[in-house]
Amino acid sequence: MVPDGAIWIILMRVGVVLFRSITPLCIVHCILYVAGLAPIFTIWGITIPFELITFPETLFYLLVYLPRRYVLQQLEPTGTNFSDEERRDLFDTCWNSVPDMEHYIRTWFRGAEIDEVRRGDLKEWLAWGFWNESSASKVSDDVLDEFVAITERKLGRQLKEGRGLHQPIRPTIDTINIQHRPLTYYVFGVGGMDTLMFINMWRCGFQHYPVSRYFRSFPYRPLTTLCTHYSPAPDISYWYRPHNSKDRLPLLFIHGIGVGLGSYTEFFADLIKLSDKDNLGANDQVGILAIEIMPISFRITSQTLQRDEMVRQIRQLLHHHGWDKQQFVLAGHSYGTIIATYLLRDPEISPMIGPVVLVDPIAIWVHMGDIAYSFTAKVPKTASEIQLHYFACTDMGAAHAVTRRFVWTENVLWKSELKGRQFGFVLGGRDIIMNGRRCRDYILEDISDPEIQSHDVFEGGDLVRTDQMELLWFQDLNHAEAFVFREERQRLVDMVYRKQYRPFATMDSSLGLLKFLFPQIPGLANTALWHTLGQLETSSKWDLRTTLTVQVLRQMMQGGGKKPSPISKGQASTLKDPGIKGKIWVAKATVAAPKPADESLREAVFMAIDEMKEGEVQYTKPDLVDTEVEWTGFRPDAGKDEPLPDISEQEKYERLMSEPSRTSGTTLLYFHGGAYWLCAPSTHRQLTSRLAKETHGRVCSVKYRLAPQAAFPSQLIDGLMMYLSLLYPPPGSMHEAVPAKDILFSGDSAGGNIVFALLQLLLQLHRTSDNPTVLFHGKDVEVPLPAGACANSGWFDICRAMPSLTTNANFDYLPPPNHEDSMTRFPHEDIWPATPPRGDLFCDLSLLDHPLTSPLSAASWKGSPPLWLCTGQEGLTDEECFVASRAASEGVKVQFEQYEAMPHCFAMLMPFLPTGDRCLRSWGDFCRRCVEEPASVKTNGTYVYAKTGVEKAVDVAGVSTMTLEAVKKLMAEAKEKRLKGYEKEGKGMPKPAL
Repeated sequence: MVPDGAIWIILMRVGVVLFRSITPLCIVHCILYVAGLAPIFTIWGITIPFELITFPETLFYLLVYLPRRYVLQQLEPTGTNFSDEERRDLFDTCWNSVPDMEHYIRTWFRGAEIDEVRRGDLKEWLAWGFWNESSASKVSDDVLDEFVAITERKLGRQLKEGRGLHQPIRPTIDTINIQHRPLTYYVFGVGGMDTLMFINMWRCGFQHYPVSRYFRSFPYRPLTTLCTHYSPAPDISYWYRPHNSKDRLPLLFIHGIGVGLGSYTEFFADLIKLSDKDNLGANDQVGILAIEIMPISFRITSQTLQRDEMVRQIRQLLHHHGWDKQQFVLAGHSYGTIIATYLLRDPEISPMIGPVVLVDPIAIWVHMGDIAYSFTAKVPKTASEIQLHYFACTDMGAAHAVTRRFVWTENVLWKSELKGRQFGFVLGGRDIIMNGRRCRDYILEDISDPEIQSHDVFEGGDLVRTDQMELLWFQDLNHAEAFVFREERQRLVDMVYRKQYRPFATMDSSLGLLKFLFPQIPGLANTALWHTLGQLETSSKWDLRTTLTVQVLRQMMQGGGKKPSPISKGQASTLKDPGIKGKIWVAKATVAAPKPADESLREAVFMAIDEMKEGEVQYTKPDLVDTEVEWTGFRPDAGKDEPLPDISEQEKYERLMSEPSRTSGTTLLYFHGGAYWLCAPSTHRQLTSRLAKETHGRVCSVKYRLAPQAAFPSQLIDGLMMYLSLLYPPPGSMHEAVPAKDILFSGDSAGGNIVFALLQLLLQLHRTSDNPTVLFHGKDVEVPLPAGACANSGWFDICRAMPSLTTNANFDYLPPPNHEDSMTRFPHEDIWPATPPRGDLFCDLSLLDHPLTSPLSAASWKGSPPLWLCTGQEGLTDEECFVASRAASEGVKVQFEQYEAMPHCFAMLMPFLPTGDRCLRSWGDFCRRCVEEPASVKTNGTYVYAKTGVEKAVDVAGVSTMTLEAVKKLMAEAKEKRLKGYEKEGKGMPKPAL
């Protein structure tokens, strides 16, 4: 956009007048020429043949512009036919998202004062907006009266009856404001900029794929005759940079209104330069597919494609280049964000889309009225507004796209659609098309302070980050200027580049897995040889498949010999949803957190931390946040690759609950493993489905907050809130209340830590009160104990102090601890080191041996419900044995199982083993019996031998001979080593509390 100011206003107005005068002057000259009255102009005795210019200009106006304008003005059938229920939901969603109803109505009524808008006027607009009708007479007056009444309540005032003088904006049926551009403008202006764009794109390594029909658009593109490829789509040309990187995702880019991709070449060049700087060569090139939307590129061509056809043809492009078999980053600018919305909703393309970056995202703001007002009704006053009005708003292709294709119900991107995917937004504070400040507030309004991982302030703007979203704000930028200025453009490039990280990319495909394994072949061959010769310690315990599997897992844990990846990269890889198919029901839900004034569970947690500490501790008190869960059930009649039916989440839950195989009320509150910084419910669906099958019940799998973005006690608070939400469902929950006698806590690895820390928290509440209660959603509710708690390879010691971490290393794939690498094992990035710095991803070092972070140090388990603990011959074995032994010796019913020579979480990672199957059956059976046959649950211990599967009974109270004092001493020593390692690495960083 041009700068604003008096001089620029004069220049723009004069320039527009000169442009618009060319054709009238040419017509006058032609008339005079035909009449023989045309003046003759000579320069240095040479006659200037103006008719060579005036006749083409006149013919262009009469034979091209006027017919084209007539065609574009025609009305077209548009919009979706909604059911009454869908329409009401749409109305509620829209109205609930409007922060200022008066401003909203005034905007849609061309800036009219609210007193001048009558009920009849509003009905006409509602009939267009929600019924796609041109007149309110075609819609039930009762429903319109209801909608008007709701609007008046939100306005806080009554509208006058009848009709007024002000017509609402209805882009799909209003007359399109199209203004003529001279032939000279197209040939020299658009054509010249297009040629420059061609040269710059070729220099960046792009190949052009034009449509097969050369004369499809004007001005013609002579350089396309040099192209050797053609677009597989009949109406969409594009630029393509081949992709072969295994470390980064390719980029699909969709531009906004302008001279095609001309405004974006520097952005592409900077992005490619950053890739080169990252040592990515020709054999590791990040691909870019930049689509050209010719109707909004200031050209005379066919109309903008309607939604379904646009999506179909883009699908052809993706298939042509094999992008339908991988994920890609989707980026859109301005009008391109609307097309991006089409793709996000398409059931075939949506699974291919990874992170999304939306610059000047009109799609998320299109229902507010700013966009329609700016393009169709706003009177230009500033220089940039004059530029926008003449060169964009009244261009025939662009004007048609933002009017006849303005089906706002199809174009709008609701905030609810942002969940479960990484989004990046870029907004400007001086945007003349949309209100950037209001849009920023709208995006951030539901995000609480604890959800914000970082807030980086820089001169002229800031960057806000959560685990799912980034918002880059430039206070002084106008629309599209993020691509113009070097410093701001670099911040945008950095955002896109971050989104292109493909974590654990080598595991994404068979070819990638082969690439990872190939360097390991000599080592694997050596391992196989020594195993076959019986020279390994594990030779007599494992078969060859298990031996090689553990070896590969060790290499994966060590990164295949490469330097560790950034935390955000590894974390993002495990948050990718693999999809849902097969014998499983999954119903996703978001459980609402109580308002701060309506809860006391946080204070209960903080009080327990203080009561159970043995020294000074330091932590930040997190807020409650809405928490996502997955209800999981077994679906026995589904085929192996059968997807879930296309029904609502509520209907999926109802189908899960009505499944004939679900004969038990057993409900597992499940916490996934992943060292507190990896994984999600989606990574554990195979396990939770199996547990639902074995228990004949259901599983509620919790997507708790991850470290390092959220530190202790965030996860513990999430766990307590979810337990209370099962007992006392918040308003809007899809589930009914579940009695405590039907609930068991379950988890693996770090999830097992949450389970036993949460159990210790409940026991502490019961130690301090015979009938503990907390305020939850405005009500005082009891906090009972659950029916039981289970941990598979539970991680009970964050200090990592127990001897088995090293003595069992030959049987495990988890590396032994190095207490001096508390920080340098991960590259530094925005989320790590944390702010303020701490020596552990999960908690401050002062909390390492606290019973609610490391349940191994708990003083007592007396009063606990029945426990199920399972371990292999792994690094965490001593922790499991000690907790099982101590609980059993205090009279707690404990079912303990140890599997000879088995690694960490073996039943989940190696389900082909008979011992793995036995473990899962036992787990499920214990849970079911705790609910249906609690009297049958007794303390018992079993040692299962490898290979043979022979079982031996063991005394649970005797599986560990260590005392609590000895364990605490080891933990204190490990904690001291961690502190020294932190001080060594942290250098000038603040020292944690001790």
